[in-house]
Amino acid sequence: MKTLFILLDAFRHDYINPVDTPFLHAKISTGMYVRKLRSSTGFTQRTEVMTGTCGATSGRFTMHLFDSENSPYRFLRGNRKCRWVEREMELLAVLPGVPGLRWFRRRLRSRAKVQLERFRRTLRRRAEQEVHNAPPGQIPLSMLHEIGFSEDIRPLSAPGAYDELETIVDVLARENRPFDFLMYPEVECRDDLVLERVARGSQIDDWVCFAQFADSDALVHRFGPGSPERRSVAGEIDRKLRVLDAAFGNDCRWVIAGDHGMTDVQLRVDAAAEIAVAARNKGVRLGRDYLLFLDSTLARFRFKSPRGWGLLDEIKNSQMLAQHGRFLDNELAAELSIPFGDRRYGDLVWMADVGVLIDPDYFHDGRSSKGMHGYRSDHDDMKGIFLSFGPGIATGYREEARLRDVCPTICAAAGVAEPAHNEGTTLVRVL
Repeated sequence: MKTLFILLDAFRHDYINPVDTPFLHAKISTGMYVRKLRSSTGFTQRTEVMTGTCGATSGRFTMHLFDSENSPYRFLRGNRKCRWVEREMELLAVLPGVPGLRWFRRRLRSRAKVQLERFRRTLRRRAEQEVHNAPPGQIPLSMLHEIGFSEDIRPLSAPGAYDELETIVDVLARENRPFDFLMYPEVECRDDLVLERVARGSQIDDWVCFAQFADSDALVHRFGPGSPERRSVAGEIDRKLRVLDAAFGNDCRWVIAGDHGMTDVQLRVDAAAEIAVAARNKGVRLGRDYLLFLDSTLARFRFKSPRGWGLLDEIKNSQMLAQHGRFLDNELAAELSIPFGDRRYGDLVWMADVGVLIDPDYFHDGRSSKGMHGYRSDHDDMKGIFLSFGPGIATGYREEARLRDVCPTICAAAGVAEPAHNEGTTLVRVL
């Protein structure tokens, strides 16, 4: 019996309906359906799925850490070219437009941007000689040597991905089960390729496959969950699932999960500008006295000097930050299953309210996102879906479950043991 786990990236719980997703909607009555699936708050859902642990247990909250000692980019410490490249971009950003020569300014900026991205790719290739996946995003070059990673140090597709946590892959390897891992970053946001490669496995006996369809994240960031384009994306994913169902027939147990949801962006805030003003007021310098990391929905601070710590009250007293979000404390961290007190994630963390986007941030290269996730996971817009069906899967319904429950559910469907540190509870009864 084959087991097929499909991760529908950012597939919100209310996307399933008989018009947009007729295949998924029809399968609800044939298996186990959980209408809302809630993950830990943050950006490390793959770890939760593969280990069955929440963020507070796994110690994982966001991809990027303040970790200069273990940074794969630590070779950039003291690199003058990084600062020179950044300074060039800063000067081009304020270059005045002389009438008749604006085309020349645009050409200069475009050329500099291409060169910057080429430089980033070169740096990434060197960093990935040490770790499996080290995307630099739009992190300031002069800060890259301070940044480490919480996931993908080693491939999640291979045994031993984490020193301190066992994964489903570890279990499958120990039990000598054939499997394929067709998820990020091994197959990066290429849904057609994923479909093709999963379909090939229909002839492999006792096969377990982990696959990810990512258009429901990438394209819905671009257009927003309330857009007609989002409905088209959901329909295309539904079509791909129907193709796989025809290929595998009755020799497969399915586990499908939308790992989180997405919400329409209602407001953009320039947290970097707000914090720069506060820093000038206190006479502190970014990089020397404090570090700032701007996730799309989080502003995280690491203070490096006594003068930097003096910025703490100035930040907390910011009217803009108080109006559009809140600071993480121990009580909120426990409520949202977030590791608290780990300085690698920052000495101070500001969380944007749902629908508020930090813009600019360290992920999006001037592209305007209309949809976003990464907000507090108890909000309905942040919840995904769960559906399992196939031979031996008993029918049933639950209103809500946790993303960590997907881990033991995959194991139950595949007939293997659960990872040693699993905290989830299986969602299916296998007859």
